[in-house]
Amino acid sequence: PIFKIHKWVPWFGLISSVFAMFIINPTISLISIVIVLMVYWYLSRQNLETPFEDVRSGLFVSFAEWAAKHTWGMKKMQQRAWKANLMVPVRDVNGLRGTFEFLRNIARPKGSIKLLGIEPFTEQSILARQLEEISASFRHKGVFSSSTVIHTKEFANGINYGSQALQGAFFRPNILFLNLQDHDDYENELKPVMKESIRLEIGILLFNLHTSALLGQRNTINVWVSNRKGNWQLEGWDIGNLDLSILVAYKLKMNWDARIRLITVVDNAKEEANAKNFLKTLISLARLPQTMTEVYIGTFIEMVRKAPPADLNIFGMKDTLPYDFIKDMSQKTSSSCLFVRDSGHESILA
Repeated sequence: PIFKIHKWVPWFGLISSVFAMFIINPTISLISIVIVLMVYWYLSRQNLETPFEDVRSGLFVSFAEWAAKHTWGMKKMQQRAWKANLMVPVRDVNGLRGTFEFLRNIARPKGSIKLLGIEPFTEQSILARQLEEISASFRHKGVFSSSTVIHTKEFANGINYGSQALQGAFFRPNILFLNLQDHDDYENELKPVMKESIRLEIGILLFNLHTSALLGQRNTINVWVSNRKGNWQLEGWDIGNLDLSILVAYKLKMNWDARIRLITVVDNAKEEANAKNFLKTLISLARLPQTMTEVYIGTFIEMVRKAPPADLNIFGMKDTLPYDFIKDMSQKTSSSCLFVRDSGHESILA
């Protein structure tokens, strides 16, 4: 540690040594390098545990720290490199198991899932172990996942504390996934969490699983576009509260091999042509080939029943929604529903 040398010295030694090897005997040098790489690959796959760190761990940690420091100022400007990094609050492990594949298909292949357990502290608690087992299952199936537990009696406060603490992290979640279950207190637990997420500029996915249809055949996804009422021109990158809805639909389309259908309802026949042109332009700019569109004239509630069936219906929400509306949409569409709020940092057009 006290022997200081210039940074170029080890690089000079490495390059000159490799150069000397190939000057002496190119064939043996190439064979030696191949053997070293093969041994490294073999030992890496053995998952060997050592009481000390090896060269790889120090190298990877140093590189990760360097990259994080040099990109810190751009951590909110990642529209082109957007990935679904989910934070999933959990107090019912069975509910998490029921949405396992749905979460995996939203995050796969480059996203991540952070499981946040919320429960009062007890010596006999097994929640941390259960969450780590599920995290390991996510990792085994190709999605990076980690888990932690916050001990508190207040479900909403526990989630909000976790969200606030992670604001200072570099790889922080950009989506909060809430699985609406019968035992949840929507008004006193989920609404405060959604309001705090909106304040912190975190995207929200509120999922209501249909009790009998579940996720159906996973063939079709309806994305509902709100009535823009005369504002049908796409100006710049601002398309309203649509970016996250379409991004999630696209991820599911790719992982389910499904089709996307964009639907909007206008209350005036004069707006129909503008609405169709808007959807056509959106599909072109967002690079969404083979996407179906539907434009209906009437009221939203009336047309929800008449819309073509889908395995998942995605609705946008500008603010927290009434509980009755959420349950009503699932009943009227006879499908599972996902209610989405943008964080403001996504762009389907990027």
